[in-house]
Amino acid sequence: MDHLGRAGATEALAESHRVIKPGGQLLLILIHDDWRTRLAFGPLLAHGGTYGVNWWRDRARAAGFRLDEEGTSTATMFFLLTTQPLSPAAEH
Repeated sequence: MDHLGRAGATEALAESHRVIKPGGQLLLILIHDDWRTRLAFGPLLAHGGTYGVNWWRDRARAAGFRLDEEGTSTATMFFLLTTQPLSPAAEH
């Protein structure tokens, strides 16, 4: 996802939401632009592939996912995303 560009990542999230069954989950793990990644990768981060927590959170919600959990660790951030389960009426 980090290498798809803004439009590609937005499209990939929408397509992921479309194909994951209702109530299914997606664990999205991405590069987190912090001092550790800048120290380790320096100019490689200049390609603009890291968009930050808020950008990914907003795009995931816009794609229709519910955000169940998120966090950051050394050089990574993650989002546990869930599609909305079908309502009992929609299952029949």
